[in-house]
Parts: sequence; structure tokens; C-alpha cells
Amino acid sequence: VAITNQTNRYFKDLYYVGDVHDPGCPIFETTFTNVDELVADMTGVVPPGTLFAPGLAFKIDKVGVNTPLVLESITQDQIFEPGETWEFVIQEYWNHNGLSPACLGSVGPAPFGAIAQASMLDLISSGSIIIPEPATIALLGLGGLLLRRRKSA
Repeated sequence: VAITNQTNRYFKDLYYVGDVHDPGCPIFETTFTNVDELVADMTGVVPPGTLFAPGLAFKIDKVGVNTPLVLESITQDQIFEPGETWEFVIQEYWNHNGLSPACLGSVGPAPFGAIAQASMLDLISSGSIIIPEPATIALLGLGGLLLRRRKSA
């Protein structure tokens, strides 16, 4: 899958998060095997009172055991620069609705939504690219620890 940074900002931490089948129903719409953690919606776009199941997620990087990032079109520094295209692997991808892995969106208001072609609110996405805020990064780390504990059990 390829994504292009269409903003004028530099990003260090990007995650791919697969869609769930239906808010409130913990059925994964998008599955893959290079999972780092589970990530729930943090954007506030889900209607109040709706239970939103977490989606499978991985960090798009070249660090550790799971290294999905295979190409950076500008500088090889794992910083997503303006105008740069990244190519990454979604291993053993499957989507319940038959959508392509490239049919993805970006979570967040402009300019963050400009990273991917679709938006998170489109019903035709298979996943989203998210750029967490610093507090969210800590929560992602906690989710990763919980997922690893579940795998080892």
C-alpha cells in the first residue's frame, strides 16, 4: 500500500488501523497478521453513547520485529515529509466487504485528513492512517502491552 503526505507538516508516528465491521459490534471488517496492537477511536466522531470496538493496528515503521515500512520516497529517516510517499506491507490482508487495502482514510481534521484519499466517515474505507497526539501514544503503548500479554497467554 502507498500513502502520500499531501500536507505541509512532518510526521514521525503513523499507524494503520483496520476498520471494524460495525460500531458496537466487535467483528473486524479488516484483518491482517502484522498486528502490533488494538486501537479504539479517539477522534470523537462516533455518536455519543455508541460503543466503538477497537481495530487491529500496526505502526508504520522499520523498527523491531514487525517492520511494514518498505519504501520512503525522500529521506530514509522514518519521518513522513511533505510530498513524500511511503509504501508499506499489510500482511495477509482480508476485508469483509472485499475492499482493497488501498481504500483507506485518514483520521483527524484537515490537514491530517489529506494523508489518504478517503475520509474516515466514508463507508468505503478498509482502514485509516492515524497520527496520534502525545497522550494518545501512551495509550497505544498500553494497548500494545495488553495485546502481547493476550498472545503469550
